[in-house]
Amino acid sequence: HQTMHHWEGGILATTSDYNGLTPAQLGAMLDPAVLDMGITRARLEIRSGVEGAGTSYDIVNDNNDPNTLNAAGFNWSTFDFEIDTWIVPARQRAAAKGEPFYVSLNYVDFGASSFEHYQNPAEYGEFMLAVFQHMQSKYGFVPNGIEVMLEPDQVSGWKDPGTLIRAMVAAANRLQAAGLAVPEFILPSVVNTGNAPRYIDALQGISGAMARATEFSYHLYADGTPENIQAVGALAQQHGKRSSMLEFWGRTDQHILYRDLTVGRVSAWQFGIFGDEFGCQFGQTIGLVNGVATICPKARAVRQYTKYVRPGAQRIGAASQNPAFEPVAFVNRDGRYVVVVKAGDGGAFSIGGLPAGTYGIFYT
Repeated sequence: HQTMHHWEGGILATTSDYNGLTPAQLGAMLDPAVLDMGITRARLEIRSGVEGAGTSYDIVNDNNDPNTLNAAGFNWSTFDFEIDTWIVPARQRAAAKGEPFYVSLNYVDFGASSFEHYQNPAEYGEFMLAVFQHMQSKYGFVPNGIEVMLEPDQVSGWKDPGTLIRAMVAAANRLQAAGLAVPEFILPSVVNTGNAPRYIDALQGISGAMARATEFSYHLYADGTPENIQAVGALAQQHGKRSSMLEFWGRTDQHILYRDLTVGRVSAWQFGIFGDEFGCQFGQTIGLVNGVATICPKARAVRQYTKYVRPGAQRIGAASQNPAFEPVAFVNRDGRYVVVVKAGDGGAFSIGGLPAGTYGIFYT
């Protein structure tokens, strides 16, 4: 059994993800994404250079004391644009359905500055405190989780697992000391799936770290083998955590989702590009087709999972005697059962073992 906590499903709050679209067009795309596909989670990226000019990874320290926050040392303009354009409208649409919307704050540091947060965990903790205080003051809410660093295994200063983990612990301690609720922590979000176990195992070597971590995440750009994916899922199960696949741009589909659900035991999964001005040419989630926001073809198959399996659902066992039909089954929080069957070929099948009741049948 595996708990399906939240769906990310394709929304990525990055400027490259909606290049060429106006806020009005983005708003139109959020309707099918949140109201129809059922997306309930977003990745809100924040670049390290918010401490400084605000638009890049060039960090300028607010002052020389990580225990004294200088609010004037942060530039929020680009970050606030993402919240105003993406997060607030998405949360409003989810609220209209009576559902919470999970905001995952994703720290990104792909540059090289004379000052770096990884050099001093307390400075990383101060950075996160500044973010939370700013969001609470301006928007009245804070992130549900922090994705500690995007793809640390490809950034020299973050490659050491201990660096990543000490930053997480420092952020948790600083937020708690300020009287803020400690968010969930998501890591390691490695670009190479095979590197994830090394980061996860290192949690046990730093006091309090394993208790702080909530979700073990991976990307699929390198060594995304079933064995490596299974290793992440097994570690999550062993330590009582969630697992998630949070990036594989342009290459995801229902087949990968099925594998990640059943092999990696994921609780969150990222589809890919949310949308842009090119319709559905590049595997987008939502495309503008003749000016109308439309769920793109590959996303329609993924929708069979994201629409009907709701946050907090529990996955239960499901098996098929015919390899052409691959099922997964869930019990939603309201007690309703959902079975999604991925069909590799045409043909008839029956479903047994469900409790008596009235069921809908939907296909794409």
